[in-house]
Amino acid sequence: PESGEIKTAYEFDIPDVLEGAQTGVMGFAFHPDFGKGTDQIFVVHTYQDDKLTDPTHPDTSDPYHSLFQKVVRLDWDAASEKVTGSTDILTGIPANNDHNSGRMVFGQDGKLYLTVGDQGHNQLVNYTRPIEAQRLPTAEEFAAGDHFAYQGKVLRMNPDGSVPDDNPTLDGVKSHIFTLGHRNPQGIAVGPDGTIYANEHGPSSDDEINVLVSGGNYGWPNVAGFADDSHYAYGNWSAASVDPSTLTFTQPEEGFPDTVAVVKETEWPGLPDMKTPLATMFTVAPDAEYDFSYFARPTTAPSSIEYYASDAVPELSNKLLSTTLKHGAIYAFDPKATGEDAKFTRYYLGANRLRDLEISADGKTIYVLTDSFGGVLNKDGEGVGEVENPGAIMVYTAK
Repeated sequence: PESGEIKTAYEFDIPDVLEGAQTGVMGFAFHPDFGKGTDQIFVVHTYQDDKLTDPTHPDTSDPYHSLFQKVVRLDWDAASEKVTGSTDILTGIPANNDHNSGRMVFGQDGKLYLTVGDQGHNQLVNYTRPIEAQRLPTAEEFAAGDHFAYQGKVLRMNPDGSVPDDNPTLDGVKSHIFTLGHRNPQGIAVGPDGTIYANEHGPSSDDEINVLVSGGNYGWPNVAGFADDSHYAYGNWSAASVDPSTLTFTQPEEGFPDTVAVVKETEWPGLPDMKTPLATMFTVAPDAEYDFSYFARPTTAPSSIEYYASDAVPELSNKLLSTTLKHGAIYAFDPKATGEDAKFTRYYLGANRLRDLEISADGKTIYVLTDSFGGVLNKDGEGVGEVENPGAIMVYTAK
């Protein structure tokens, strides 16, 4: 309510929930006919299931070994303002300690779209585990309900969790997969004409804004942003010529050991079929020298995206609005001005990690959700470890 009071409509009973920075409730979406007779809310959250195990995660003592995501349909009763029923519609979706994504939206086609990240593989503590954003499920895997190949994909499903008849057939298999080749898409939105937009985190440059099309391949991990061989090449640690666990992980900009094969973006055989981003945040010239430390590197950590279709704020009209975690800002972008010529307008909202935004029906108010903690740039462009408005919903209203 406008008073700022918080009312609890539903508490998830998840006895096997694993507490962590990237676990719990990931995203939700209202049925398109919510308030018109189909009062349903769709939620994706993590859970543990010891009956399922990740074949790329050999350490069975690690609780993340059996961590997954599921999509749940909640039945809403408007009179009591409570949830009256809960149904699992899709389970066994991969999850990990990093890059789960987990954002949902209904398209104008009535289908539910869900983003699934690459699980943070091939980097940091997960550097020995392969990125499977390009791998597609076999017919046998899909028939058995094995969804491990859903990593690094955007899924498309009917409201009951089944596979739509018009989903793409990829490598001879029709599954929930709508698009592939994603790293960590944390934002997904639908434009007035039905176009589906998504943004996703790049590695140390090249956060992306994409238009999602059925069967599209968006390049990761072979390409980050545009295929320009600029400050990114794919080094596959899991395929090293020696046991990768004996190697010390290094960031791509630091170079790779001789035992790790490195493939340039322009050398990837799948390049002719790749869908190019609308724009990146941001691409760096190949010959540029710059600081790759966390706060200096040219990434914004995009965390959500919405299409502003109103005329209430003319300068935002027909723009995509992307919240950012690292920059404490909303970036506005005209989807018609694409490619390397794309221009962004930055609206700084203080030293806050901006997790999500919603736009009121009349377009006059924008609600912005912040993280409770984490690193962010302050007004002077310096990295700080304390946020100004932790765990808040901030409201911005047009005058």
